[in-house]
Amino acid sequence: MSEAKSLPRSISVTILAGTDRERVVQVEKLPLGKAATLGLAFKRIGEKFADLRDDERLKGLLAGEDFDKLPLDQAALRVLEFLPEIIEVAVDLVIDILIAGTDVTREEAEQLGLDEATMLLAAILEVNNLNAIQENLKNVMERLGLTSAKVPAPANAVKLKSGSKR
Repeated sequence: MSEAKSLPRSISVTILAGTDRERVVQVEKLPLGKAATLGLAFKRIGEKFADLRDDERLKGLLAGEDFDKLPLDQAALRVLEFLPEIIEVAVDLVIDILIAGTDVTREEAEQLGLDEATMLLAAILEVNNLNAIQENLKNVMERLGLTSAKVPAPANAVKLKSGSKR
């Protein structure tokens, strides 16, 4: 038997407490197929927030010379104009992650309180040890020579001489 410290294989989280739909969700370590789905759900976070960064109105707000000089309360009010878009992106992503990482249905996920959703997210991260998985995959990619630093430049890439400003 291994002496290595093992993470729990399952964590119990009560959802919809105090309602007739209250139940305990067993957040379990995911098999490979479901883990891939969970990974894709997490990958969408960056893609969705990139879409927000590309929003011309938001770019204009953040790039404004005076935005970083505004008092915090005024800056927050200006950002609140984008709250519907931010919440829409965040809620959809959280629901997708909860569905991929648990047996919670979309209907249940839409009814969760913020505290319940964050407890489930924390359980998913802990049970599946996503930090270790990310580090292991990074190490594997490096050993296979697939890191961005080792990816060869395309054959038609322009090589600049040292000191060139092209």
